[in-house]
Amino acid sequence: MRINKKHITNSIFHLLDEKTYKLCSSLICFAILFLSLQPLDEDFHKAVSAASWAEQRMKEMSLDEKIAQLIMIRANSNLSSSAQNMAVSEMSMFQYGGVCFYQGNARSQALLTNRFQEVSKIPVLIGMDAEWGVSMRLDNSIMFPRQLALGAMDSSGNRLLYEMGKEIALQCAALGVHINFAPSVDINSNSKNPAINSRSFGEIPELVTEKSYFLIKGMQDHWLSACIKHFPGHGDADQDSHYYLPVISKKRHELEDTELYPFKKLIASGVDMIMPGHLNIPALDGKEKSIASLSYDIITKLLKQEMGYDGMVITDGLEMPVLKRSTSGGVPVEVLALLAGNDILLVPENARKAIANVKKAIEEKTISEKLIDERCLRVLIFKEKKGLVEKTMVPLEGIEEKINSENAKELVEEMTAKSITLLKNKENILPITKQRKEDVVFLAIGNAQDSVLFSTLCKEYGVDYVQASRVVTEERARQLSRHLSSYSLVIIGLLGTNQSPKHNYGLHGETVNFIGQIVREKQSVLSIFGNPYIVDRLSDLEHAEALIVAYQPTQPAVRSVFKSIFGESCFEGKLPVTTLKYEALSGIASN
Repeated sequence: MRINKKHITNSIFHLLDEKTYKLCSSLICFAILFLSLQPLDEDFHKAVSAASWAEQRMKEMSLDEKIAQLIMIRANSNLSSSAQNMAVSEMSMFQYGGVCFYQGNARSQALLTNRFQEVSKIPVLIGMDAEWGVSMRLDNSIMFPRQLALGAMDSSGNRLLYEMGKEIALQCAALGVHINFAPSVDINSNSKNPAINSRSFGEIPELVTEKSYFLIKGMQDHWLSACIKHFPGHGDADQDSHYYLPVISKKRHELEDTELYPFKKLIASGVDMIMPGHLNIPALDGKEKSIASLSYDIITKLLKQEMGYDGMVITDGLEMPVLKRSTSGGVPVEVLALLAGNDILLVPENARKAIANVKKAIEEKTISEKLIDERCLRVLIFKEKKGLVEKTMVPLEGIEEKINSENAKELVEEMTAKSITLLKNKENILPITKQRKEDVVFLAIGNAQDSVLFSTLCKEYGVDYVQASRVVTEERARQLSRHLSSYSLVIIGLLGTNQSPKHNYGLHGETVNFIGQIVREKQSVLSIFGNPYIVDRLSDLEHAEALIVAYQPTQPAVRSVFKSIFGESCFEGKLPVTTLKYEALSGIASN
């Protein structure tokens, strides 16, 4: 029975209390049942068949193969032929349950996926990080805005988030990918967060939950499983959990109101998978140096028993250095992860050794074979639900076009336009009228490759153009100041930044000084094509007439800013996080 979920809207779910929401969900599900055009019998027989298929396959498997089904190995499609051959050979030998793809390109990944499927007795589960589309990992593919930019859209953008989820699902389907390890539903309440930051929708739990819901729904309505992360919440960390163990020191009631809020709501809405993070949260597990991804108290007691989650649980990457730093000797991390309640082990450092470690733990009675059987059966049933009963090869024809559809490109333009945020507009200096264009110059601070688009747009809008590099030396600053002195208004486009607070978002001290000088001396409109926390790294912004945050240095963002500055479109965005100078939800809407 295929149900067209597009006609079912839960857009106000986050406004309801949990009891009311569950009641409404039950009524909706009951209504869907009666609206279906196909008989219930068909679904019932399929469910019986699924269970018997999984049980039958498991009966045919050795203990080693059962353990291997719980492992997703790493794969990169941009490696040498010999490296790829080794990966396929290892898959053939050990029959791992899944593959997580990292860097590469679409055609190479599809070819390698087909090779993995060919040598596997049971179809392989394929996953990848596609938080802003498959471009997060693959070359030459369309890039959707990062989540922080999407968090700047008001609720009218929720339909676009659904469509984005759909487009990402179509991208993944073209590549043979079944799971998207996204979205991050972390509440980014710490501006120094090096691991989440722009990967979060923002710092407001209700907003993060709402945006996540529509993105997830768009994916799962189109057969791509979403995996929300990083349970119980990575947003208030100031260390990168890839390398160090962040400590979240909040009390339980604080966690309930912030970190746990989106997980509770999204569990109720039926998310397929959850990924715990490598985090230390004493309020949830008081054992010394406990790690959430390896914690029975957090995964089994809290997530499964208290919160009632019965979907799939997958570890964050087990190869991350943080686990070496935070665990020593004793029980191997793979065994700890399974004992904690995880179903799938994501990219162990050494997959074949992980099998041996688990097998040895069974022999030593540290872990039971019954537990392995239970987890293996869950994985097999999940595969059946994903349609992985028989091997399916990825068609290669037109694969590049499929991951770069015209609809996706139009969607990126529309979402970007809705995110552009106007934080300051002294005396309504914006939009700029035709009468004063002769006195206006656009100053682009960034890389040389930015100059083509900027100079073209400046010609189109009838304003002069000046290019400066990312590092504005004192001598270059003097030259630019002399050149800019003849203009009454300078529009500054700040590019060449990055998303890393650790590296000052790519800002150089000389450039910060130069921008401060310009806004003090001239009427100025400053547009930041980067992370909104950059606002806190700039000086003298009180002297600027207007301040715009465009979130990313992309062509759609540049075009959208030009249109808004010159009155062809409106400013709609609201700041999704708090900076030192502006509160969350700050933003001036223009007509």
